[in-house]
Order: sequence, then structure tokens, then C-alpha cells
Amino acid sequence: MFRSLLLSQPPRYLLIHALFILPILVSCGHPATQEECREIMHRTAKLALDDQLSDPQLIETSIKEIEASMEKKMMSQCVGKRITKGVLKCVRSAKTADEISRVCFR
Repeated sequence: MFRSLLLSQPPRYLLIHALFILPILVSCGHPATQEECREIMHRTAKLALDDQLSDPQLIETSIKEIEASMEKKMMSQCVGKRITKGVLKCVRSAKTADEISRVCFR
């Protein structure tokens, strides 16, 4: 019966299901990539260090050290976890590291 329904009316049948499923899939996000996790970590560290340091070279050196020390933790706690485009947009526009944790990941 299911097969006959699918074969007799494929466009309408698939369209109706797609309309119900697509918003759910979009809202659920996607598995975070290494690049996205690195971007989040880099942005958070930069915003935190910008408040504490004034030398851009020292900030970049410190960020690299933080990223190196957090690499393993990032791989296990971030990569593959669900993330949305909205969260990434929030991280990119955040003005403080605290805003990232309080607002973007609420």
C-alpha cells in the first residue's frame, strides 16, 4: 500500500512530507566541523584577551597557545555536536567572550 501510494502520487506525497521535515532539520542545525569549533574557540579567546592585553602580537601568540592547549578538549566536546547557523552568526557578532557563553550558547 505504501509503495502504491508513493508511486501513484510521488510529487505531492514527497512535498507534504518535505514541508513537515525540512523545518525540523534546519532548526536542528548540523554537526560542528573542526573549522567551526576552531573559529568559536579563536573568537572567544580573542575577545577575552582583547579586554586584558593591548599588544596585538601578544594577543595572537596567546591565542595560539590557548588553541594548542585546548585542541584535544575541542575535538571531544565540540566537533560533531549540533550547531546552528544562528549560533555561528551570534559568535561572529559578539562583542565580549561573556556574550558568547551567555547569549550564543544559552
